[in-house]
Amino acid sequence: MKLGSRVTWTSQSGGSATSKSGTIVEVLPAGSYISEVLRRYELTHRFQYGGGICRNHETYLVEVLAKGKGRPVLYWPRVSQLRGRDA
Repeated sequence: MKLGSRVTWTSQSGGSATSKSGTIVEVLPAGSYISEVLRRYELTHRFQYGGGICRNHETYLVEVLAKGKGRPVLYWPRVSQLRGRDA
């Protein structure tokens, strides 16, 4: 996967699964600290990255556009959960 790729994944919370779709806006090399990357987006986005500091493999920050006038949301999903989707 690469910058600009459209992806989908399923997350679980409170006993229910939700499908999410978005666009990769950052490719993070192994060992990158997510907090350093999120600082660039703190005024323009909300965060739902699931916790953690860094991961030992390449990961992706995914932007999901808000419905209506809300700010976009950034997610840091597990790479194994991501699936590419057609444009």
